[in-house]
Amino acid sequence: MSGLRLEVGDFAARIEQRRRTLLGSDFPGRLAAGDDTLWGADDRTRSVARNRLGWVRSAFAMRERVTELRAFAREVSERGFRKALLLGMGGSSLAPEVLATVFGARAGGLPLGVLDNTSPAAVAAAEEAHDPATTLVLVASKSGGTIEVSSFERAFFARARTALGDRAGSAFVAITDPGTALEAQARAQGYLKTFSNPADIGGRYSVLSCFGLVPAALLGLDPAELCERAIDEHAAFAASGGDALTIGAALGELAMAGRGRLTLVMSPELGPLGPWI
Repeated sequence: MSGLRLEVGDFAARIEQRRRTLLGSDFPGRLAAGDDTLWGADDRTRSVARNRLGWVRSAFAMRERVTELRAFAREVSERGFRKALLLGMGGSSLAPEVLATVFGARAGGLPLGVLDNTSPAAVAAAEEAHDPATTLVLVASKSGGTIEVSSFERAFFARARTALGDRAGSAFVAITDPGTALEAQARAQGYLKTFSNPADIGGRYSVLSCFGLVPAALLGLDPAELCERAIDEHAAFAASGGDALTIGAALGELAMAGRGRLTLVMSPELGPLGPWI
């Protein structure tokens, strides 16, 4: 254990028994391998689970794209961009916001702003803080049709067109699933680049995919290091479950006992992680 301490009173024995049961059925190894039978025998349920398990091995896949991410970050810097602004909602914006708030821009990286609030005041503040002539705009949407993100994009593309004319698209990047309307729009409007993300990764689990690692690379973080650390954790979990299995067993047992609320007490440095969780 890495210092995890659970104070769960009378539930301690139940949680430990659940942890041992999960280990006995090789739950960690099966989850690490993407085994959809963990969700039961029903074919429909297994199909849904199978289409959402891409996050389990995302770090391995993205490790193969590290060169692409580094080259893109260099290109953006060479083009003279001074800031980046991500337009997203929910899963497409939560992890990038955590990375930007916890780590900030490293040497050679770009400050990253995140707009995921549809209030006029929030949109106006984002507009004021980001010069369309020197800001790279990331349009992030798994479905490619999220109404809030589409509305953000229209507003910011109109500003870019006023500042850059026909070159407006060169200040925009799309991050989306294959075959979406956003992918087609990016092509039609001449976006600088479109990052196609695996379709079997849900938004809130997408930090180790293009949705998280493209913003990370722009911030100046090393995507290879992030992937390697995740791969090490993947191996540790598959072998013994570790803290993750203990926390999962605790949450599950407590939920079945009617404890349906979770309070997170975070250190100031990791405070931004709370809203994502």
